[in-house]
Amino acid sequence: MRLKVLHHASTLSITEERGSCTLTVPLPGVGTKVFAASPHSTVQRFTESVVIEDPSVQSVEVFDYEGDSIAGSMLLAHILPKGFQLVIDDDNWVVDPTSETSSISIPDAELRAML
Repeated sequence: MRLKVLHHASTLSITEERGSCTLTVPLPGVGTKVFAASPHSTVQRFTESVVIEDPSVQSVEVFDYEGDSIAGSMLLAHILPKGFQLVIDDDNWVVDPTSETSSISIPDAELRAML
């Protein structure tokens, strides 16, 4: 399922270089932060890192394209090539590694209306 861009905001990006990935994530309280995604990084460790970097964040959740929650024990290395949704408070980024414009931000209310 491809989502139509309803609202463009700061973008999330994923960069892969020599087998290592970094996620550049715009955070509401502190601006853009870069997170390393080592081969053993889990979804839970990543979401906890987001909250540590920006204490103003109330919630961080990761979903697959169907809207199912991805387990905290899942390795980031497993979901990065497939794509996912990252929800931080009221912002939802749909990350599609097959798209040149893979990062969009859609306010939650608009996303729920689309589903």
